[in-house]
Amino acid sequence: MVAAAIYGVLQLALIASPMRSLRLSTVVLTVAVGIYGSGVVAALIELGYAHAMASSATQPLVEAMGRGSYTVVPVVEELAKLTPLLLAGLNIKIRYQLGLTDYVILGAATGAGLGLYEVLLSHLLDAQRADPYPYGGWMLSGGLSLSSTYIPDWHTVLTTWLPASLGSLDLSFTQPSLDTNLHLAWGAIGALGAGLLLRSRGWRRLLGLLPIAYAMAHHTLVNYTGNRDAHPPSWATSLLGTANDLVAYAPLICLAIAMALDFAHLQRSKQAMPAILLNAERTGNAAIGPLTTFSTRCPPWTPLIALRFARMRRSLLYAAGRTAPERLEALHQAVVNTAARIDAANHADAWNTARIRTQLKTIRPNVGDVAGLSWPSRSSS
Repeated sequence: MVAAAIYGVLQLALIASPMRSLRLSTVVLTVAVGIYGSGVVAALIELGYAHAMASSATQPLVEAMGRGSYTVVPVVEELAKLTPLLLAGLNIKIRYQLGLTDYVILGAATGAGLGLYEVLLSHLLDAQRADPYPYGGWMLSGGLSLSSTYIPDWHTVLTTWLPASLGSLDLSFTQPSLDTNLHLAWGAIGALGAGLLLRSRGWRRLLGLLPIAYAMAHHTLVNYTGNRDAHPPSWATSLLGTANDLVAYAPLICLAIAMALDFAHLQRSKQAMPAILLNAERTGNAAIGPLTTFSTRCPPWTPLIALRFARMRRSLLYAAGRTAPERLEALHQAVVNTAARIDAANHADAWNTARIRTQLKTIRPNVGDVAGLSWPSRSSS
């Protein structure tokens, strides 16, 4: 379950690597924020709403929660996924150093975390009902449903696009089905809207409301149809079928839009800040060329240096023109200094193994002289 949630987020994060300024460790940590932050807060709000409705309308708690599943729950959960992003956006420095691509990845991470929290909460006591599935994974036996719950194995997870934490088995128990992680997809869609709200200016900010509204609408439709699965309305079934056909591609579409807008912003910022470019970039070569060349000099060290420099420079470029220059002075100087060091070391002689070993031997302290104390030789003893 956990592997499926994290793997779906990593799929998007790897695709977004050319425009992403976040480290993978930060992305994985955000999944935990979705579990212990967004998931817990949403569950408490929903439980409080259900108790309030049950006490005021004198209806059973189960009925109140069922009605709230398609009226209140979608709004609460989608806003809970975006709340960590909006709280981070209160800091001007963080808000503008994240690109739209970063917001989409963070939203997918909080969405995957909230979805995983729901799954774990629903099946917290079902471990004793889990039986090994002959073709890999596990299945939860029991219940009155015509299908059994399927817990995927590593092979199924790694070969599925944005895998859900749970799947299903048909009546013959031979056809496992693993759908798209809906909460991850909704989180990515809503996060594009949050990024537009936080980074755009003027009337363009209003465009950010459209992805958020779509995520809430699809979530509402899923819960509404599921709450009335005995005789779902025809219009709801038709809309849900269309939305479900698109949901697997929606995060990829949002990511493509975010990456295109970020690429345009990076190009404009590079023209305004030529000092942060490498020498080969100033001559007109592609931006990825010099860094790629440098990363091949001495693996694994030079790839790590190049990757860290690329992320740091993207953070600076994303913030350029969005905040006061004095706020970026320290980051700007760090990028300029790193670019100068990469230029100075971007040749084969700088990473000559024999020369590096010779220099290390010259600076290595004398083994016979520790803390300034001279040890007597064997001949003198």
